[in-house]
Amino acid sequence: MFLRLFLFLIMSSCAFAYEVSIVAIFRDEARYLKEWIDYHLSIGVEHFWLYNDYSKDNWEEVLDEYIKKGIVEVKDTGEVLAQYYLAGLMSYEKFIKANSRTYGYERQPAANWHGIQNAVGKTKWLAIIDVDEFLLPMREKTIQECLELHFSNAGVEADAIFMNWRCFGTSHVTLPEGASLLRNLTSCSLKGHPFNSTGKTIMKPEKIDTSYLWQPHHFELLSKDGRYVNGNAQLLEKKDGKYVFEAAPCDRFLRVNHYVFRDEYFFWMYRMERAKTEDVKSLYLERYEAFNLSKDHAIQRLLK
Repeated sequence: MFLRLFLFLIMSSCAFAYEVSIVAIFRDEARYLKEWIDYHLSIGVEHFWLYNDYSKDNWEEVLDEYIKKGIVEVKDTGEVLAQYYLAGLMSYEKFIKANSRTYGYERQPAANWHGIQNAVGKTKWLAIIDVDEFLLPMREKTIQECLELHFSNAGVEADAIFMNWRCFGTSHVTLPEGASLLRNLTSCSLKGHPFNSTGKTIMKPEKIDTSYLWQPHHFELLSKDGRYVNGNAQLLEKKDGKYVFEAAPCDRFLRVNHYVFRDEYFFWMYRMERAKTEDVKSLYLERYEAFNLSKDHAIQRLLK
């Protein structure tokens, strides 16, 4: 912790290299990477630290131009998992399980830990999201404008922002390869669906306690006086040591569009095929219906 703070103080004497960056883990998502990166570049994200989780598709071909331009940096999850274990942040049993290369939850905390540590002093803001999630400033055209106007003023000055999801369904369409998810998938859940009460976080990386990363949605701040706010720029409260999240989404200024099932092809061939139990399949089918009940076009105004 003290080393991270020392490095931050040294590096922050100069301007950050990036205003807004993203950390994400991916596996066999080459088909979706280009639109995801291009959209975020268009709203002002400047850099991506991506973690490849044993992909077998053509991700290198898709990311090649971005890597050459210095926009994207890629590491393998196996490499950072070993560092995570050696730092004493996971048990030997979990390390062996996570190294099995089956699609596992255990490697994501390691990627997030490495990404946050690496980002200190390099970027002012860092979003931890997935490749099916898209940052959406609700009023401004860029994420920088949104953060500056609503989360960096004297009244708020946030250290981290919890951004609620709006969950999108398949719109009952199968898209040809290369077709835009954002232009074609406009069916979504009702705003009050309980799944929208969760979400992801954008943070100032030097403010985060990286010794406690058990899930990817929200994080602990290093200081008890740190300011963790929601998408309405309201301070999150704590009860019994845990953050309290509103049942209704708080997305006045900032949210995340979550295309959790993508199109019909992805839902049936990937989501349902990967479901290991009948209970999980039943839950997916329930959400499949629920995420197609409403319409939302808010992101359309940002598409070129």
